[in-house]
Amino acid sequence: MILPVVVGTSAAIALKIVFLAARVSWPDNYFDSSDRTKHWVVEAPLKVLVWRLVPFLLTAIFAVVVGRSLGAGASPVLWVFLGSHIATTNLLALISAYSRSSGILVQWAYLLGLTLVFAVVVGVLDWGPWDLAGIAPEAETLVQGVWTAVCVAVLFAVFKAMTLSRHSSGVGAGSLSSLKIDDFYMGYLAKCAFERRADLPLLLAIVAHESSNRPTFVRYIELFLFKYSIRTLTPRTLGIAQQKIGRDRFWHERSRIRLNEVDCQSMERLAQLFAGSLIPDGEVRFGAYEIKSLVNAHNKGSSNLVAVARIYEDLFLGENAVMAAVEPTIEDSSIGEAVENHGATEDTGLTADLEVSSPWAVRHGGDCYVQFKVSRSEIAIVVMNIISSNMARPIPVTHTFGSGSREFEAGLFKVPANGMGVRLSVVDNRGRMLRVANLWFDADRDYVSVDG
Repeated sequence: MILPVVVGTSAAIALKIVFLAARVSWPDNYFDSSDRTKHWVVEAPLKVLVWRLVPFLLTAIFAVVVGRSLGAGASPVLWVFLGSHIATTNLLALISAYSRSSGILVQWAYLLGLTLVFAVVVGVLDWGPWDLAGIAPEAETLVQGVWTAVCVAVLFAVFKAMTLSRHSSGVGAGSLSSLKIDDFYMGYLAKCAFERRADLPLLLAIVAHESSNRPTFVRYIELFLFKYSIRTLTPRTLGIAQQKIGRDRFWHERSRIRLNEVDCQSMERLAQLFAGSLIPDGEVRFGAYEIKSLVNAHNKGSSNLVAVARIYEDLFLGENAVMAAVEPTIEDSSIGEAVENHGATEDTGLTADLEVSSPWAVRHGGDCYVQFKVSRSEIAIVVMNIISSNMARPIPVTHTFGSGSREFEAGLFKVPANGMGVRLSVVDNRGRMLRVANLWFDADRDYVSVDG
């Protein structure tokens, strides 16, 4: 009897270690929600149940295989594993709740509900018409399968590194590539931010964090539960931005909606949530505490606040920060009558005695959204020239934005996605024309920054 106890307990401890390890790189994972019952269980109990059952079943099969190879019966191993798993997760969380004197009733309900469900599952596996010991693979076969999976994963990683090596140099803390947001979603988010007058870097930081915690396959599972579970058990937040989705049209047509629609609507609602959250004039970014205060409206979890604030800060101060401070250079030539009419001079020199945030742009549809935050106290006009494919063209297409425009205030500019790129210049309050950067459009992606 000692051997089944050792195998079942060891399997439960191993599963708990996996849960803890997964939490390091995936803080808001669904696998072990025993200490976040109010956030997960109350809002989406079916989602939590599915994510607790999957690793439980896989570990149970593994424990049966190991126990059988050591001469232990499948039945005692399963029941010991069940008890040990509940003890290392929900029972441990219940004891912690007693010590804090908070959330005790919810923990009791969660412990009871999960124990009953797992007991039914183990009972079916143990007493059903099938023989789990006969269904489970032999230990040698299981080891061979694990090694095959490891080898395939390594080969795939090598292949991916070789095929994507051309873009690997641009990935770093604070770069657009490090956000791991699809080009289309990045462009759509810029469109939503422009329409709602929301701060685009803030929205990007939130979506980057939420999408890392909820990869595509996770969002597909959430959408499946939304489509086919009863209304009281459906997830309350969906999509890449994890927003509450309207239940009117979506509920009646939920069987036909696609993940892309849900993702887009979640980004629209996120932009609406932070509508008007613009950086005060004279500043180029929010402070760390300001970010946390704003993100409270989206998700009050401490790990979420820290993660979003860190991503946001990296966009400005990271190793490859896309919006790092740059010094514009003084123009040595005129860039068109539209600018001359504002009184800009043609002074020459090396660098100006001011700094601006580095610009970047992303395309959506036929428009290009340029993120470039400047201050009225230093800059009077922002000038954007469309770089033509005809280098002999005498007068480029120019778009000017004065300090009173909505684009100037928001730091997000909308220009047609024409030509080979955009040349950014500014006119300071002393009337000097200053060149900031050239943004060259890339055929491989829909966003572009100064450093590529």
